[in-house]
Amino acid sequence: MDNMSGMDMGMRTYYYFGSFINQTVVFPGLTSYNQGDTAGICFLAIAFVLTVEACKWIRINFTSSSLQTQDYKKVLLNPLHIIDSLIYGFQMWCSYTVMLFVMTFNAYLIMSVCLAYSLAHWIFGFSIRKTSEVDIALIDAKNEDCC
Repeated sequence: MDNMSGMDMGMRTYYYFGSFINQTVVFPGLTSYNQGDTAGICFLAIAFVLTVEACKWIRINFTSSSLQTQDYKKVLLNPLHIIDSLIYGFQMWCSYTVMLFVMTFNAYLIMSVCLAYSLAHWIFGFSIRKTSEVDIALIDAKNEDCC
């Protein structure tokens, strides 16, 4: 029987700086053999983060706003809602893939993901959808000081 008292099963559970030399990351076949591969994996993680935020932006601005005034049965059969649901599923898959990138505990990769979220917020952090008076009132109420 293996020695389980130390619980060291070959996985790092702390942040580390370094390349993933001969390590498979997230997908089978996505293996890093040198520093260039590690940089490429960081750029791939950035692409996934940008995809997650782009999906959110598309869903907020193009698919969900027209469904708010319809009844439940019409919403379920509405092509925009079906597209929104498919985009949401893809968005969630990309989000969990980003989580797997972060779970490598590689500090370079985690910094790349955080930088990508900042960049994505800068690019997609606004809504082109016209805000209703009710939305504006809720936003104003949330931003007021309570004391």
